[in-house]
Amino acid sequence: MRVAGFVVLATALAGAAFLFGLHHGSIRSPLYHYLLVLKKTAFGETLEFNTAGRYVRTEDRASTPCPAQTARTMVAVVFGQSNAANHLGHRYVSVDGRVLNFFDGRCYVARDPLLGATGNMGSAWTLLGNKLIESGRYDSLLLVAIGTGNTSIAQWARGDLREELAASLRELASTGYAVTHFLWHQGEADSGKTSAANYGTDLATVIDLTRAAFPASAFWVARASACPGRPVDPRIREAQGSVIDPARRVYAGPDTDTLLALEERYDGCHFSKLGQERLAELWLRALDV
Repeated sequence: MRVAGFVVLATALAGAAFLFGLHHGSIRSPLYHYLLVLKKTAFGETLEFNTAGRYVRTEDRASTPCPAQTARTMVAVVFGQSNAANHLGHRYVSVDGRVLNFFDGRCYVARDPLLGATGNMGSAWTLLGNKLIESGRYDSLLLVAIGTGNTSIAQWARGDLREELAASLRELASTGYAVTHFLWHQGEADSGKTSAANYGTDLATVIDLTRAAFPASAFWVARASACPGRPVDPRIREAQGSVIDPARRVYAGPDTDTLLALEERYDGCHFSKLGQERLAELWLRALDV
């Protein structure tokens, strides 16, 4: 009986750890999300995630006409891994309705979690959008959120996420929108694993993919390599820096490895509310080019 009880307890703890990992972006399991979709469909529950684990619930969102793009419209694809998705500590909303979330061909007033990215917590992007509008740089801002938790650079450059990225860009192009900004935050999953040469080559491939779709766009690369059990990796940082070329409109984003205080990351990896505020300020300064 004691052995059986121990097995049940161990199984329960393993299951809880698995679900925690899914929630916080440290595990990406298509099977889990297929099962989740089946469960919610069978019981008539509101669907939150699609089979790729992306947040898709629109029932509680305010749909709004998509604005005409002008010189004062920022159209930003925000992507990378969990810190570029909906796995951060605090949820933000558009303060005046001018920060929008473009998803599935429609525009919604932005609020975390952003439609299109994994996770159901907060992001850095809605807050950043509010700051950009408040600064007077733009009249409106569209966020295309496709960040995906626990993903490597190889997946984006030559794996399953390459086609997801390409599909998102084709959808945007079909609407007549031209992406002005690509904001990239990724590297933690490659820390301690990927060489500088391989990371740099794959990141250049991602940049080339975005540039082929939107030749006039600009690309920002955050420095990011630290996560629990994965200290700051000089090789990843070197690779991220190697692609910076302002002449080609490839710019340095924020150095997120400088935000490592306990109060800045609620679990040592993902940003807390304080961390989000500081991260958004770093992005705001990096975008001032």
